[in-house]
Amino acid sequence: MASVKSPFQTKIIGGKFGLPIEFFGKKSHPNFLSGDPVLLFNARSGIKLAVDQLKPAMVWVPSYLCPTILRAIEATNARIAFYPVNDRLQIIEEIFIDQIKAGDLILLINYFGFPIEKDIIERLKTKECLIIRDCCQALFFDWQSDPCDMHLYSPRKFLGVTDGGILHFNKKLRFQAPTLAEPESEVLYTMLRALILRREFDLYGGDRPWHDFFQQAERRFIPEYRSMSELTKLFLFWGFDYEFIAKKRRMNYQALAQKLGRIALFPELVEDVVPLGFPIRVENRDQIQKELFKHNIFPPIHWDIHTAVPKEFQDSHLLAKEIMTLPCDQRYDENDMERLAEILLRVMQ
Repeated sequence: MASVKSPFQTKIIGGKFGLPIEFFGKKSHPNFLSGDPVLLFNARSGIKLAVDQLKPAMVWVPSYLCPTILRAIEATNARIAFYPVNDRLQIIEEIFIDQIKAGDLILLINYFGFPIEKDIIERLKTKECLIIRDCCQALFFDWQSDPCDMHLYSPRKFLGVTDGGILHFNKKLRFQAPTLAEPESEVLYTMLRALILRREFDLYGGDRPWHDFFQQAERRFIPEYRSMSELTKLFLFWGFDYEFIAKKRRMNYQALAQKLGRIALFPELVEDVVPLGFPIRVENRDQIQKELFKHNIFPPIHWDIHTAVPKEFQDSHLLAKEIMTLPCDQRYDENDMERLAEILLRVMQ
């Protein structure tokens, strides 16, 4: 599968995925769909479902997270407690683990696809709590060899599909999957239209109406009991060459690391990690991002937490002001990464 070849000079780097330019056309069996998971319309519904089913008195979440996670928990009756994550996205475990009670639910995040230290999980397991590993940024993480009780995936962050949230759970939990309603046709149609328009833009250029359609649809992605669409299931099994995607993302990440390692949050790519993107930390982040926009480079920010996380978690708030994610996904090649790195270094001067 070749990377996208744009007919216009200033090829866009970043932004939402369109439908695949080339379809794989062979039956795939991706690890994140193995077993018997609950297939939901979006990932945040998996968090709501887990809390509704397990009814923990307390849900512990990291001080660095996507605020939509909190909205999924707020849709339940559980209380929320934050635990500290430092400015390298490492869990600070000394105090908070001692405060955990049996039956509490702990949310762990594989940031940008990178794993969590195993000794922290081992300590958590001694507390008789329940652990849900958020793999929304780690689509290729192997849930089957992991001791956590639940695993949550979001294929839309890696692939051009309309919807999808995937929740795996330990059979010992006596988890009862509820009856799920069908996806709302209007939301599904709007997202499909966005994917098609983005695909056409990548092929032929032109205007960018797809951005508005993505926003319209995503405003309707709320935590509720709706199923993954049949269209997404079809694409996930037949539309993608996962081996190629993993290889391409790793190659692009390593190409960026050679030039930008000094500002990378994760300078070295760990074996078996397939990254979401290439997170960097820079001063004057907002100004640098605006300059990159002028060059058709659109790095997202993961995440804006200033209204969601208590101010006492200073490391997390400082990181949120300086972090930016450079795209390194399967749509791009080494030349694209070289262009991205050169422009970034120039605007940082």
